[in-house]
This record gives sequence, structure tokens and C-alpha cells, in this order.
Amino acid sequence: LPLLFEAPTGEVFVIPSLPSELDGLATKVRVPDSAYDAVRALLTDVEKQQLSAFWIRPPQESKSLYGVQDEDVRPGSLIYALYEGAWVEAKVEFVDKLAGKALIEWAYDKSQSDLDLKDLRPKMDKEALEKRQRSRAIGAAWTLILVGPVRARKALALKALASCEEKWPGLWSTELLEAVEELRGTSEEDAAVNADARYIVASTEAKTGSEPTFQRLTRKDGPGTLKRIASAANCIMKLFGTSGFLVLGTHEERARALEYLAWRCEEPPAGGSSGSTDSGGASVPQSVDYVDADGDRISFRCRVENKETGEGPALDMFLNGEPRIRDILTLRPEGADGPAARTLQLSGTSCTAGSKILCTEVPEHVENQGAPERILELFRSCSVGALWARRRRRGDVSAVASTCGRNAWLEGKALWDIEVESNTIILLGGLADKPRISRGGAEGNKGVGKGGKDAESNGGGKGEGKGADKAEGNGENEDSLKRSKWHPKVVAEVHICGHDAVSRARAAEKVKALIAAVSEEAEAEDEDEPEAKKQKIGEVEVEVDKPVDARAELRKLGFWPKDYPAWREVQDIVWKHHQNLAQGWLRVWARSKDREYYVRFPQFRSTFDINEAL
Repeated sequence: LPLLFEAPTGEVFVIPSLPSELDGLATKVRVPDSAYDAVRALLTDVEKQQLSAFWIRPPQESKSLYGVQDEDVRPGSLIYALYEGAWVEAKVEFVDKLAGKALIEWAYDKSQSDLDLKDLRPKMDKEALEKRQRSRAIGAAWTLILVGPVRARKALALKALASCEEKWPGLWSTELLEAVEELRGTSEEDAAVNADARYIVASTEAKTGSEPTFQRLTRKDGPGTLKRIASAANCIMKLFGTSGFLVLGTHEERARALEYLAWRCEEPPAGGSSGSTDSGGASVPQSVDYVDADGDRISFRCRVENKETGEGPALDMFLNGEPRIRDILTLRPEGADGPAARTLQLSGTSCTAGSKILCTEVPEHVENQGAPERILELFRSCSVGALWARRRRRGDVSAVASTCGRNAWLEGKALWDIEVESNTIILLGGLADKPRISRGGAEGNKGVGKGGKDAESNGGGKGEGKGADKAEGNGENEDSLKRSKWHPKVVAEVHICGHDAVSRARAAEKVKALIAAVSEEAEAEDEDEPEAKKQKIGEVEVEVDKPVDARAELRKLGFWPKDYPAWREVQDIVWKHHQNLAQGWLRVWARSKDREYYVRFPQFRSTFDINEAL
């Protein structure tokens, strides 16, 4: 290689081309001029990685970003032409390519002029212009050559691509598959360590039962989440804007990383997997039945996990008492969204000669109110339970026994520290679904008697009158409603995932210590609604609602509010009937001191003295 150097420029070695004999040992990355310095800064310690870095200069006849191509300048084409330093709309009348000129007609007065082709610019929308600029930048780019061990050179090449994206947003995020090709390589050694691309799907495009959307990566902690997933899976992952990410490693490492990320992204915002009996959360009614418009009896039934075979849990559909679809894989509403969606499309293993994909419509009768939502909830519960059962049997997952109540009180910061130190990811079972609990708490409290309490517990119905009983419908009794209530003493698990068994064992010991440190009050039985106390005002006794126990209400939530806005949402739940605070103040619970304190919003001034907040 030294014989091929044109000349070293400082610490940069420039070569005219890469010998074909070295193709199998090298990775090439195109670097636009705007990102050259940033990428060069990554090469300061390549020798420590047993790598050699070289550059190939950009093509000599590169065109400017706004230069025109043959298809841009043709008779009749609309363009921008340079007139006294400004770009003005015009139309091409005639092109003389040999002379490098064009006859154009100005749009504002229809006069004509002969201009050099370099003074013309194609007229296109913003998206097309950005695409053209990117194409020109890639065509006029430097080429970085990395020679050495395949894993080290591809890892550095991926960092170079990410650095280019930072300097030129959209350079690679708009063409992730092209970025993958930059890392592909041609040798058998290259095939062993390769890259995959995944796109982040907009929430509006997501569908029930579809692949993970990875929307969590668009949050502020997205890059950190990706970094911890990569460490746990022993691969390299880089985020490219809000479009997607690349994962680099062996086939096994890439598959493991994508599974870990899907598990983490499927967690509710509070930080844990939604509950099922198998993951350690609340169970839901095990079947939903109704009669369709043709008079057929339709039943969706949940099969519990078979501990001996490891099969299940799973959801099956029965038609007139006979199995029709077994092991339902997808279940989604068709047409309207929300409560108006009464037609469900499902697919799975057909138990007859009929199709494995079919639709069923729940008739709009009073006894079927809420049935579509309960079917979807049953499917979600079975799917989550099946996931936890499968994950429990994996060789790269360690399970730690716990309870719902203790898991709900584990601090996210402490778990984060364990993840970082041990290169693992930690998944909590038995945490209630935050949005469902919030709706039940905020609206269900308006219910009357047990109807209002059940609405609060289940997050179902609108909590009006005895709305919970009506919402569950379908003739289900109070016992089945109680089964869907999250309970702090139900057995739950914590799953610790990572490629290294020693690191998992170390993390498991620390998680056990955290669980043991949680107060036994976290598993206290749910108390009945506090009775109203009587207060004498003058000569008249009036009933005054007793303030709820904030600590007990926090246990009922099943999640820990992550920030001040989240605390604002639960003020009327956790501190129901407590003394009103002055405008702008809210209550927050300090876990370290096990007491409440008060925050002035939006200044975020805090105090433990309630008198300042009154």
C-alpha cells in the first residue's frame, strides 16, 4: 500500500484507488465534503483497533449541487435562471449543448435571453430538490477506505455513516437501505458480520398486531435506549434521525437485538409490561361470548400455559361450540376505530377446511356492549402472557421472582444503573397498563356504589352510575370483574436479558436486593373505600369525605408517574378529598423519604412545607 500513495497530507493518506486484491479486506464509505472533518476525527485511534484508513479523492468532474443535467434543460422545461444575482422563473426554448448555452423565456415579461447552462437551475419542489442535492453530494463525495478485521472496520464505518447524518440530516436516513449497502462487503468474512435496517413507523400508521413501530426511539432517551440494547445483545446500533436505525453484528446478534428492542418498545410508558396471569399481572375474563347476526354462537377463549410442554397461553375462536381458529396470531378492528369498531379481522391456524383468515361482527345489542374491546384485551393479554412464557425458556434470559406490588415500586433510576453496569436490559412484569388505569381512576370514580369502584379498578366503562357492570355486560358476574383487577400480591417476574450469563447473574443479584428492600406495605391488601366521616357544622351533622391514603392509591395505580406533568394527571386520584392547594401547586410523592412534597408549576419550586402551598 505505501507504494500506491499519492502523498500523505498531514495525517491523511490519499490513494488513487484500492487494489482489487484488497476488496475482501476493506469497507468503503462515501463521505460528503461537509462531513469530511467530522469523520476524520473518528480516525485518531484506528491503529488501536488494528485498522488502516485511507482516502480516495472526489471525482474531478463533479458537478455543483445546483448544476443542471440533460433532463433538466430541454425545450419546454420550467427552470430558474440567474438574473442580476437573483433566481427568476423562466422556460427553456432551445438548448445548444456544444456551446453550453440555452435560449430561455422570462416568465415575468416573456422576453428571451441567451444564458450559460451554469446559470440555470431546475425548478422542483422541496422534496425533489433535496433528493437532487443528496444525489450530487454522494456523487462528489470522498471515499473512506478501512482495512482490517471485519467487525472493527464495519463498526467504524457505521459510526462514519452516523456522523455524516449528523452533519447532513437526511443524507442516509432517507435511504437506509443504501446505507446498509455501504456496509455490505463482498467476501465470506463480510457476510458473517452484516447490517440490517429498520424504520420507525409513525403512530398513525401502526395497526394492531403489526410489527413493532419503535416509536419509543423518537423520545429524548431514544439514543440511550438503543445503546443499552446494543450492549445487551453484543452488537452495534445507530439511530438515523427519526426515520430508523441500523443494527450491525452477526445474524444471531442482530436478531437478538431486534427482539430486545421490540420487548422494550412494547412496554407501557410507566416502564413495565402490561399484566397478565403469566407475566405476573391481573388476569382478565378468560372468554368472551356473543351470538352474531346469523345466529351462530361465537366464543373467544384463552388457553392457559401448559407448564409441561411450555405451550401457550393462546387465544382460540369457537363457532357453535367447535374450534374454528386456533392460536390466533393477529386480531384487529376493521373500519372505524375505538368503540365504533364492531368488525374484527383475525388470522391463525384453521381447524376446518375454511380459510385461516376471517372476519366476525359483534351485533350492536345492549348485552354486547364493550365486547369488541374485551376481545381485543383478551387477545393482548394472551399475547403478552405467551411472550413472557417464551422468554422465560430462553437461554439469554434470567427470571427473578417478585410480586406486582414490589415491581410497581422499583425505581427506574436504580434499574437503569444496573442495566448500564451489567450490559443487560431489565423488563418488569405485572405492571398495570397506565392509560387504562388512568381512565378508570379519573372517570370511574364518578360511578355509584360498586359500579364506580369497579370502573376505577378495571379502567372500563365511562363510570356513569353503575357503568362498570354495564360496560362489562355479556352476563359476567362480579367474580369475573374482580379477576380483572390488578393485585399487588399476585406473583410477578423480572426478566433480565443479555448475551453474557455472568453479567445476567450479577444483575439478577442486584435486582433481588432491590426487591427485598421494597417495604412489605407494597403488597398490602387493597382496602375498601373509606367511609365518609361526619363533621358537625353548627347544629347540623354533614358527611365529609375522608381523604384517601395517598400511599395506598399509588399502589393501586400500578405505575410510577415519570415527571411533573404525569403527577398532575393523578392529583385527583392519589390525593382525592385532600385539602386543596393554592393555584399552580401540585403534590408529588418522594420515594426516598416516603412522604409527599409540593411543587409550584411551572417554576418547579419544591418544598416539604404544606403551608407554602396553601
